[in-house]
Amino acid sequence: YLNVNYSLFRVIIPSLWAAAGHPAANNENDVASAFFYAVYIIEELFGRMGGTIGDAASTSPIEAIPARVYNQPTSFQGRDQPNTALWAGGLGWHLSARELAAILAFTSYDDSVLSPAARLVMDGFRLGWRSQGFYQGAFGDYLGHGGSINWGTDPAGNRGSVRCGIMKFNLQVEAAFVANSRLTGVTGSPANILRDAYDAAWS
Repeated sequence: YLNVNYSLFRVIIPSLWAAAGHPAANNENDVASAFFYAVYIIEELFGRMGGTIGDAASTSPIEAIPARVYNQPTSFQGRDQPNTALWAGGLGWHLSARELAAILAFTSYDDSVLSPAARLVMDGFRLGWRSQGFYQGAFGDYLGHGGSINWGTDPAGNRGSVRCGIMKFNLQVEAAFVANSRLTGVTGSPANILRDAYDAAWS
């Protein structure tokens, strides 16, 4: 897993689009390649998920103040997140914890998104997951990944962030975690918190 892979996807997808005979594919223009990437993800992933993501999936903010960072003072209502179309993949898709969980469920159990063979390859070779042993728990080696978007400090010295993690356990249990603030008073990343919570549930 590397964030740079998404940049490669934005070049490769328009090329495949053109090879399939579709018009206007262009991977030399950043805006055009980002557009085709977003259309592909919406149609070939989100569109196969029974409406769980919805029609509003976007790499651009759909609200005036899309992120409320609760460790900021009450007078600071949120951050004006810029358009992330040219970054999307490594960051930038606007998804809730429920939508992240839906992606996990559909990629794990619904063959309309991944075939059983593709699912075995993805999990067996940890494609998109952290490397082997990264999330070793009490009941085995769990599949997971965490992420964060951090912003600079405001005039009051507060630092905003979004922290998230997904995890796929070896007992047909998946989980997603999203926090729109810094994680204070806890140890580890969101994915580590999911791992520890799962292990503790059996004690």
